[in-house]
Amino acid sequence: MDILGLMMIRRAREQRRQRQARVLLRELRNSYNPLEDLSDRDFKLLFRLTKPLCRTFLDHILPFMEERQRETGLTKEQRVFCAIRFFAVGSYQRPIGQETRICLSQASVSRCVSEVSDIIDEFLAPQFISFPATETEKDEIKQEFYERFGIPGIIGLIDGTHILIKRPPNNIEHAYYAVRKSSHSKNVQIISGANLKILNVNAAFGGAAHDSFVFKSSSVSTFLKDNYFRGDRSSWILGDSGYPQLPWLMTPLSNTHNAAEERYNIVHKRTRSVIERCIGVLKSRFRCLSKQRILMYSPKRAGAIINSCCTLHNIMVQQYYPLPSEDDIMLEIQEDQQEYFEDQHNETSTLLQQGRRQREHLIRSVF
Repeated sequence: MDILGLMMIRRAREQRRQRQARVLLRELRNSYNPLEDLSDRDFKLLFRLTKPLCRTFLDHILPFMEERQRETGLTKEQRVFCAIRFFAVGSYQRPIGQETRICLSQASVSRCVSEVSDIIDEFLAPQFISFPATETEKDEIKQEFYERFGIPGIIGLIDGTHILIKRPPNNIEHAYYAVRKSSHSKNVQIISGANLKILNVNAAFGGAAHDSFVFKSSSVSTFLKDNYFRGDRSSWILGDSGYPQLPWLMTPLSNTHNAAEERYNIVHKRTRSVIERCIGVLKSRFRCLSKQRILMYSPKRAGAIINSCCTLHNIMVQQYYPLPSEDDIMLEIQEDQQEYFEDQHNETSTLLQQGRRQREHLIRSVF
């Protein structure tokens, strides 16, 4: 037999071995169910969720997912498991398929993350993330904040956090380059309640945008402003000194002149620490958002992933899921600290003056 014939035989044998290996991997993948095959401890270590909580999440998301198109494709559950694992660890995608024994390529894992994050962003996020709009909703949140911190009128705490992303295309790169971070990021606005529930998330802006600009451009800003001019003069959110003082946004005083103002600043700081803790918990639970990771996706896809993690966070809050360790939370808070400064822009603005008068009235009447 000539050399060409031997090469053809060897190639045929190799192709047969590869087909057999793919069949075995497919059989292993299809027979694997983490909810049944893993212990409670191993499941929680791998997916950062308990089995009951994961089943609850599956009940919410599976109705929106399509069945696999090919016999060799992944089931709906397998695609969700891959995405959750990526949200939890945020590391390179290739090992995820191996760790979950679903045996996937990096491209397959990426498709799972894209599909699941799109569904969560479109269908589940509006269900689980909502800013208080009715008087009843606002009153409930106000009461919770007042009982815990003694400041009336609070319907949320606001802060921005940077989530690193890969370098965007040249024509939009400038919008995502955060000079202080020396990297490309999204500046994500988060508003939380007193119980760490996320009431609003805005992941539409790049790292070059300032916190105050993100807020001014948000639907929450428009809602609060409209609310104020319709006569609601007793509802506001709390923010740090990176935001302007407005009638519906209370910030700390840069200089205090009496005991009441000092007490206001102390209580303001203690109350606002809740939003820092909320962001710390979010990043501890979903390491793909951590400063130690970079979302290797386009800005739009990164936004969907961020919204998905916030949605899962709220489901965990709703189900009283245990918090991460205190050390992990504090590490994320420390890494996320930003320099605060008093925004001096439009010093003579009417609304800024009204906001300062509103703050002065709050201080006189409460502190």
